[in-house]
Amino acid sequence: PWIQASVNKTDTIDVKTITTKAILEKDKHIEKITPKVAATQSISQVPTIKISESKTFSLPEGTVALTFDDGPSKYTKEIADILTKYEAGGTFFFIGVNTKKYPDSVQYVHSNGFSIGSHSMTHPNLASLTYNDQIAEIQQSTRVIEEIINDEVILFRPPYEAFNEETEKIIQENNYRMILWNQDPEDWKTRDADKIYHYIHGIEASGSIILLHESQA
Repeated sequence: PWIQASVNKTDTIDVKTITTKAILEKDKHIEKITPKVAATQSISQVPTIKISESKTFSLPEGTVALTFDDGPSKYTKEIADILTKYEAGGTFFFIGVNTKKYPDSVQYVHSNGFSIGSHSMTHPNLASLTYNDQIAEIQQSTRVIEEIINDEVILFRPPYEAFNEETEKIIQENNYRMILWNQDPEDWKTRDADKIYHYIHGIEASGSIILLHESQA
């Protein structure tokens, strides 16, 4: 599997996004914190980094990943359009039940070259579930997305970063890639675009996977 300085396709993880229009429009040169992507040509052309581990927290120095959780939502298409406008890639981790509500948004993200991963079916704490219930949460959400985009989904992010040995066993047995993070601006706590923006500009972004959520700041 691969992680782009953005991400893409079965073996890739699109890694560049930022949280909302309010944040993105504060800086036209978003490439300062995210590797520039030729999105106007083809996001599939973005350099990729091979991910061999089943669990990943960070990227090599010189790269950064911006990722979106908890979609799809009414903001998904707008976020994708803004990323394309600023030539930034993005990885979207979709929840299965939301995917059923916004299938057009899922297809839109995929058609525009962004990477998609599963964020479980109903967003539970996986560590509190039985082995079989964990399998259902992961595999059902993956299938729902695959049926919409007609492409394989191998990226997965556990809700709340909660997982256990059984979760890791499921990931390994199914050849998925668990993508975690090492930077969290806690945008779910605040809708203040300035705070989120300054957080991202204030960190040493190189090597980061930044956790963001679909929301309106």
